[in-house]
Amino acid sequence: LTIVRPLLDVPKADLVALCENNDISFVRDPTNENEAYARPRLRAARDVLEREGLSSQRLVVTASRMGRA
Repeated sequence: LTIVRPLLDVPKADLVALCENNDISFVRDPTNENEAYARPRLRAARDVLEREGLSSQRLVVTASRMGRA
């Protein structure tokens, strides 16, 4: 099984703008706003993590390297 996520390194704001500018429909996942889930809680901590050097771009690079390994 190969999981392919070709747009993982594209910022969400860019994807949303692309869809809105080209009248492409998309779905907003309500669990992304629900702090009962870990993902939105981690996103809320992003500013603190980035100040400590753990940026989104660094995570993308790390994920890419792990995928190759």
